[in-house]
Amino acid sequence: MKIMRYILIVVAALTVLASCSKSDKELLSGTWGIQEMKKDGEVAMSLDPKEQQKIIDKAWAKDGAMMEQMGMDKAALAKSMEEQSKNLAKVTFVFGENGKVKVSANDGKSKDVFSPYTMNEEKKEITIEEENKDKLTYTYTISDEQLILKQKKDELIFKRKS
Repeated sequence: MKIMRYILIVVAALTVLASCSKSDKELLSGTWGIQEMKKDGEVAMSLDPKEQQKIIDKAWAKDGAMMEQMGMDKAALAKSMEEQSKNLAKVTFVFGENGKVKVSANDGKSKDVFSPYTMNEEKKEITIEEENKDKLTYTYTISDEQLILKQKKDELIFKRKS
């Protein structure tokens, strides 16, 4: 008898959990900030200081001699990376339920960009139409706090801001 009661409780709990889960479209709605960008599978920009240091070290190993000839040392490269990261941290993507995404630099200078988007939850794809009418299609994974958009070897990783 206890086993039957346990089974009924588990089934009821799973039913409640399944009915409470949000659709991908509902999860997407809100404000997202870029945390990391990957190009050709490698981290190109990150708000994580450890990843930033790896990027700096790799860039310096590859192009340090040329940078020195241009009067830039490794500290200047690190400062430049820090500034780029501060600017990146300000950028937000706001996915509205109206089928538009608003991209804001939040720098007080740049104009916000509004672009139509479509979401195919079955294929796990988001297509964003740019101002020039080009369409960029990304595969995605999404949770309450993280959105990852992938296109071939490139990747954008977002963290929910609201």
